[in-house]
Amino acid sequence: MQLGNYWYSAQLGELQALVGDVHKRLSVAERRILAELIQQRDKVVSRFQLLQILGHPNEQLLDRSIQRLQQKLDDVRGVLLQKVASEGFILHQHVKTQLRASWFGGLPISWNHYCTIILVTLLAVTMLWHQLPVQLPLWWPQTSALWLHSGTELQDAMLLLFAHSDHQCHLLSALNQ
Repeated sequence: MQLGNYWYSAQLGELQALVGDVHKRLSVAERRILAELIQQRDKVVSRFQLLQILGHPNEQLLDRSIQRLQQKLDDVRGVLLQKVASEGFILHQHVKTQLRASWFGGLPISWNHYCTIILVTLLAVTMLWHQLPVQLPLWWPQTSALWLHSGTELQDAMLLLFAHSDHQCHLLSALNQ
């Protein structure tokens, strides 16, 4: 059964990475907890049920086992194996896809965060670009005009470039209709 980026083999009691040759052995407590969570996938399994399965009333053992399972599943933030308040835990069937951690120095990142980073970077570059003065070369003509024709709209556009003595370029556009 697939759990995130791993294939779980109940017979071997280990997680095998889908990509690469990584095998992670599970303890007996982790196997018992995972077996119950898999049976009741996408449902909340109470702490009481999991403690009964472990055969110990020790809640610290349960918490440590859940944390180790999350670490072995590369799910430290609890997206795949989620804690539900003080009620229990839920093993999700479908998890939002994330970019590979190796692309960002080992940090898992969602597509939303990736797109936000790209958007903010483009915005910052655009703001910086508009703040920079444009220097025209000395050989640039003082006045020039460029005519463009749009085949789809059948409109002509005229772009006029005016250069001043300080070699700053100002762009005006006019549409002929």
